[in-house]
This record gives sequence, structure tokens and C-alpha cells, in this order.
Amino acid sequence: MGRKVADDEVGRVARRNAQGARPGASAASSASLLPSRKIFVLLAVWWLIIMVVFITVQETAIRTGTQVLLKVAPIDPRDFFRGDYVRLGYDISTLNITEGDFTYGERVYVLLAVGDDDVASAAGLTKVRPSADDGLFIRGTVTETPDSWRRLLGVEYGIESYFVPEGAGMAWQGLRTSDLTARVIVGRDGRVILRELLVNGTVWKPSPEDYADATEPMQREIPPPPERVPDKQ
Repeated sequence: MGRKVADDEVGRVARRNAQGARPGASAASSASLLPSRKIFVLLAVWWLIIMVVFITVQETAIRTGTQVLLKVAPIDPRDFFRGDYVRLGYDISTLNITEGDFTYGERVYVLLAVGDDDVASAAGLTKVRPSADDGLFIRGTVTETPDSWRRLLGVEYGIESYFVPEGAGMAWQGLRTSDLTARVIVGRDGRVILRELLVNGTVWKPSPEDYADATEPMQREIPPPPERVPDKQ
């Protein structure tokens, strides 16, 4: 009898402890989730700020920048079309220099001369950011340094990729031999935005028919193998 009473007492104590522990455990669990939620909210706000700043900078450059044309240089067909974008090179992507030492990844500024046809060409090169009195300039990054026998400097400007609609890459690849130019907007700080591509002076806007024509050779049926001629005995 005494053992049964003791067991009942132990059971009541255990139940009371369990009931008292549940609210505390729930509170501890909720408290542990709060930091994670705060971090998630802070990251979301941070990315939102970045997107707003990026869009603001882009819109400001479009409103206040200078619009010019750049000649698109021929590209190795193996590198021309990659996925959903085409790889672009420009006449000002390779500069013939006579002096100066440059390192890979170094920032440079290319002075531009704009002709009557609005096509801009390289008129100078400097490592120091030009002033407004120096005229129009574009900011780039060195991607290829000159050597002892070839004084050619490779520069990229952040406008070497142009996204295209799905299936349009092959249509664009077929136009590589045409007169290709890119309409860009150059900001006051030398940053540049690629607006559109032109083929023979007309804005390139491929249609679904262009995609079909461009991909038709790839969809041809494979002819059956020739019949085997039996060997003569």
C-alpha cells in the first residue's frame, strides 16, 4: 500500500514538472527562432536596397549620359553564342599602345572621339580618371597585357554580354558578317550601359521566323546509312 502511494506521488510530481516545463520550452524555442527571422529580414532589406541603388544609378546614367555607337568587332564563332546571350567584342576592346606598363585587372580610362556618324573610337588611354574638360571617356578593365613583340592591350567595359530571346542566338550568329554596331550610353564617370544592337543601321529585333530559319539546318533529318555491298566471294 505504501509503495502504491509513493508511486502515485512520484507520478503527480512528474506531471507537474512536465506541465511547468512546456511553456518554458516553447518560449525557448520561439526565442531561438527570433535571431533567424531577424537575419532573414535584414538580408531581404539589404538586397532591396542594393536593387534600388542599382536601378537608380542605371536610370540616372540613362537620363544624363551621352549616347554613342560602338563598332562591334568579329568574334570567334566558338565564343560568340553562349546559352541565352551573345558574346560581343568592340573595336575599342583591343588597343594598340606604344608605351606604358599595365597589369591584368587594372582599371583604365579610354578617351573617345565621336565621328559625324555617332560612332565612337579610341582617342587616348590613361590610368587616371579624366576630367570633364578632357571630353567623353569610358571606363574599362585590362584583360590582356602587351608583350615584347605585340603591344596590344585588351580591355573590357562590362558590355560584352547581350542577352537574347531563347533561340535567337543562332539568328544573330548568322549576322556576324554584317555591319554591326552597339548603341551605348556613357555616364559622366565613364560607366557604360548597352542599350541595343544594330545591324546595318537598323535595331536588331529578331522574329520567331528568324529563329526557325537559323535553326533549320540543325533540324534536318539524318539520311540513312548507305547499303552495304556484299563482299565478292
